[in-house]
Amino acid sequence: MTRAKRAGTKVTFSVSVAPETKRTLQQIAAKRFGGNVSAVIESVVVEAQRQEALEWLLERAPPMADEQFEVFMRELRGEPEPSTAPTRRTKKPSTRTRSSGARRAA
Repeated sequence: MTRAKRAGTKVTFSVSVAPETKRTLQQIAAKRFGGNVSAVIESVVVEAQRQEALEWLLERAPPMADEQFEVFMRELRGEPEPSTAPTRRTKKPSTRTRSSGARRAA
């Protein structure tokens, strides 16, 4: 099975890692990237860039009240916003039955 070529210009360079790190990179590559260790390394770089962006934002963000923080965390987790409106009781379906053909006089 031949590997698909990567899009864009690529540069080859040498990296020294511990043997266990190399095995881990190869295992992750086999599991998630079709055996492509370079793709694992690129994925690590993208995540490092995301972390740097998050740190940049957190360093500049104004202080946040606990309630605001909880709303923010719920949004990150994709949880629905809790309703502040009082809950309404739903009407139960009627158990009474009408006899067929009989109508109430208006």
